[in-house]
Amino acid sequence: PAELHQTTWSTEMAIRFINEKRDGPWMLSMNPFDPHPPYDPAPEYLERYDPETLPPPLFRESDLERQKLFANVCQQAVAPGNPLGESNFRYNAEEDFTQFACHPPSEFNGRKVKAAYYAMVEHVDHEFGRLVDALETAGQLDNTLIIFHSDHGETLGDHGQLYKGCRFWEGLVHVPLMFAWKGRIQEGLISDALVELVDIMPTVMDAAGLDIPANVQGKSLMPLLSGAADPDIFKSEVICHFNDALGSARESLPSHATMRFDGRYKTNIYHGLDLGELFDLQEDPGEFVNLWDDPAYAVIKSELVLKHMDAIMATSDAGIERAGRY
Repeated sequence: PAELHQTTWSTEMAIRFINEKRDGPWMLSMNPFDPHPPYDPAPEYLERYDPETLPPPLFRESDLERQKLFANVCQQAVAPGNPLGESNFRYNAEEDFTQFACHPPSEFNGRKVKAAYYAMVEHVDHEFGRLVDALETAGQLDNTLIIFHSDHGETLGDHGQLYKGCRFWEGLVHVPLMFAWKGRIQEGLISDALVELVDIMPTVMDAAGLDIPANVQGKSLMPLLSGAADPDIFKSEVICHFNDALGSARESLPSHATMRFDGRYKTNIYHGLDLGELFDLQEDPGEFVNLWDDPAYAVIKSELVLKHMDAIMATSDAGIERAGRY
């Protein structure tokens, strides 16, 4: 039941922290495990979702063949499966929890997985509401910057895959990022600006009136959140890295890959494997057509790869701020 879930427990501990007597400012980072494999939502939330009414995962039969090229890339789903089948995928408490949480089954029903995932999302949403209510009851809501975000997404059956890994599908890298602070952040603002999670730290420092170190690679979002900045020119690109993360199904084959996205074109380079992807998200938002080897896109690919290289090199720390030219 929901009352025994880790999501509920995290909220209880956070509320206890908020209500503690203290002098001066505070900061709290709360990290619920859900929504996350092995997809074990509270039954009272799961019963609200009928899998048959949910949209199916992004999938074409061609995905099964296309994903064979990525057999040497670390991902929790070693081989893709058809997410539109009839497999009744549900977590069984009698099975090995750790094994099931790290390695997805070879067969699954994408709609049933999505129902479980949505149920966990709704549970998190409910608990987050309790947290905001607690801030208001404590008289601290108007003086608190609230940030809601995720570290990564979930393939959720898209392209025949589950869980995560060394891939850069929109479902994995396009994560929620929401801010609230009464009187300081424009209410109801929805922005299409390109932003990154590395922007959170300088945003918090800016909001607290602290100087942002010169070697910080992120960019404060406060001008954007206040409505003062133009979202169309705020950032020209975003990047993402995969650097041999733990929990992959192929830990004997470490993977290193990078992604660059400019709002339309996405380039993914799997380093050391002579493998790449180029997607035009304006024409192909589902990322079904890899243009990497398409002769018609050879010039565009060349230009984008150069920009990709520049973007990744820009993440190299130049060291401490220089006091002179040497």
